[in-house]
Amino acid sequence: MSNKPTPQKIEEIVKSFINEGKLMQVITCQNNQPWVANVWYSFDENLNFYFISRNSRRHSQELRKQSKVAGNIALPPFEGLGQKARAVAFEGIAEEVGMMASKEAFNIYRKRWPQAIHHITDKDILKNLTKVRFYKITPTLFVLFDEVSFPDDARQELSWGNKDKK
Repeated sequence: MSNKPTPQKIEEIVKSFINEGKLMQVITCQNNQPWVANVWYSFDENLNFYFISRNSRRHSQELRKQSKVAGNIALPPFEGLGQKARAVAFEGIAEEVGMMASKEAFNIYRKRWPQAIHHITDKDILKNLTKVRFYKITPTLFVLFDEVSFPDDARQELSWGNKDKK
């Protein structure tokens, strides 16, 4: 009998990590040159990620030209070498959220980050009064690295294509 975890178990842990994490690294690539940015994220029931960023930032410009991105969420606390690592990486498709969908994105983001209302409103976006935009990442693959739950085989993949219910 195999001790390989089921996709359901991997999904359960991925969801837990996404819920527990707060800061995400988003990796874009333009002209064969990678770039990483740290963003505060929120997510919906389908594990689509949402974040805000100025439309002039490098990662914002690059994802508009090349929608394929990668990312990572590592769970603290970080103590040092020898500590059992726990993180979830992903591949996905990123997009700037359109004006009409900004209200929904704002509501999803505000659930996690209520103080966002002090920095941006959905009306500011709709009236084009701000340089800040919402971005959405639809994951296609999660790669869980969890030496706590899976000490013998910490790297576990979870395909996530066609999971979006909307």
